[in-house]
Amino acid sequence: MAKLACLHCDLLLNSVDVQRGQRAVCPRCKQVIYLDQQSFNTSLALLITALLLYFPAILSPFLQMEVSGQSQQVSLLSSITTIAAGDTLLLAVTVFMLVLVFPLIKFLGLLSIMLPLASQRLPFFGIGMTRFILQSAPWSMVEVYLVGVLVTLVKLSAMASIDFSVGFYTFIALILINAAISMVLPRKRIWQHIAAIKQRQHLALSVPGNVTTASNAAVKS
Repeated sequence: MAKLACLHCDLLLNSVDVQRGQRAVCPRCKQVIYLDQQSFNTSLALLITALLLYFPAILSPFLQMEVSGQSQQVSLLSSITTIAAGDTLLLAVTVFMLVLVFPLIKFLGLLSIMLPLASQRLPFFGIGMTRFILQSAPWSMVEVYLVGVLVTLVKLSAMASIDFSVGFYTFIALILINAAISMVLPRKRIWQHIAAIKQRQHLALSVPGNVTTASNAAVKS
């Protein structure tokens, strides 16, 4: 039977099989040691949903403005190119990175981490890239851009007729999914799962000096 040490109190444990929706808990400190292989299904579903919403959100018409009888459709991507066409190239690059690039890195990167973890394997790109993906995830600031857009629309509402298009509602859905991903997938759980998989890949572990006995990990739903 494979052995592993608790990541919190170093108690040496015999690994146990867990069913869907269950978790292995240390009998000494009551901390979660590892989860079942299906435990990341919710996170995977959210990440896939985010990727499906991403391109419609940035490419579809965001809103339609009508001023003095002239109508114009604006998408998220076209708004950034409009900013870049002016004298604010640095602002355009910043918005492009924070609103378009970093969210895509976050979704694709987390998917590359979660898919192997759900199958009890280590992430595809190693620990260094996993650390980079997790550290860059907070730079996804789609909700900040939305706040800026709403403030601008409030100021323009007196001068123009504004109708929201499919891109706006898709963008709102993307923001909600992005927030749900951050809530369901805390960074600490990922590292705990990686460490547990590393330990479970070895049939024998060096026993810490302060540990002399092994117990079975408790299974909880």
